[in-house]
Amino acid sequence: MSAGHTQSADLVEEAERLAALARAGGTDPAAAAAIGQMLSLQFGMWYLYAAVVTGAPVERREVREISELARFAARTQPRALSARIVMSLAHLLNQRPEDARSLLLDVRPGAEPRDLCAVALLLRAAAESYLGNHAEADHLLRAAGGDYPQLAQLVAAIRAADPAPPLFAPAPMAGA
Repeated sequence: MSAGHTQSADLVEEAERLAALARAGGTDPAAAAAIGQMLSLQFGMWYLYAAVVTGAPVERREVREISELARFAARTQPRALSARIVMSLAHLLNQRPEDARSLLLDVRPGAEPRDLCAVALLLRAAAESYLGNHAEADHLLRAAGGDYPQLAQLVAAIRAADPAPPLFAPAPMAGA
């Protein structure tokens, strides 16, 4: 979480403390899942936006940490939409749009809760855009409505890029 360049130092410090708590062996699994879900969603969305819209790929270790935290939620509530959203986000950050898409295929416009449904549709639209399925991405964008303009901007940026923008910084070359 230390690469949270747009976040305050206090926020990053608190996020690191919470991440350590989620990993601690004595933490209740439900609490670890809630912490993992919150942190992976918040930081994952920031990083995804930064990588795609502003062209600032995320460090690989940050992507690994988001993925680890998302797995806490997925292990505890694998069928919950909120857990599938954070795992989908982790898959997008790991440049695995097929996996991100597959987790959200059953989400239909108008499903409850509406806010989670809209986020799921927009993340799926991002995955569809990466996969070149622009008509489906457009359909999902319309279905999601206008409540999350930054996510819609992210989808538009993926569509406009050729090739799709990298999401994380390449690993340093040996001897470089």
